[in-house]
Amino acid sequence: MIDIGCGKGYTTEYLRGESKADIIGVDVINKLEVPLPFVLYDGVKLPFKDKEYDLGLFIFVLHHATDKLQLLSEARRVFRKVLVIEDVYTTIPGYLFTVVMDFLLNQGKGSVRFKTKEEWKEIFSEYGFLLLEMKEIRLGIFGPSRHCLFLLQSAA
Repeated sequence: MIDIGCGKGYTTEYLRGESKADIIGVDVINKLEVPLPFVLYDGVKLPFKDKEYDLGLFIFVLHHATDKLQLLSEARRVFRKVLVIEDVYTTIPGYLFTVVMDFLLNQGKGSVRFKTKEEWKEIFSEYGFLLLEMKEIRLGIFGPSRHCLFLLQSAA
């Protein structure tokens, strides 16, 4: 399993401990604060063979991607399935809240491109994925913040 955009590695470390699975952290910058297997990614081509891994994780990553097509194309090439967790919104106040929270949590770094559930579904379909499961999930205690889990499989 590969955690794309693992950041400081805390989520990857937690998942490794809970699942006992081999999980490798991957990111464009090494910001790890925990000891775990890590691979630096150039932002263009994931350094793995075609269909080398069963599952790729994108946890709050895609809304920061400047080139979703390249990233999702690589995900389709390397992984049999992809699990995406993303912030979603249904109202303008919800959108604004999500933008402010992301700004605070990421210390104002990076750009954001939040989407609705329907917009994400369209993007995944457009980039060659079948939606196997979609589920709203609640993480944390923050008011109107909404998250959605998408389990995808390559359509080809």
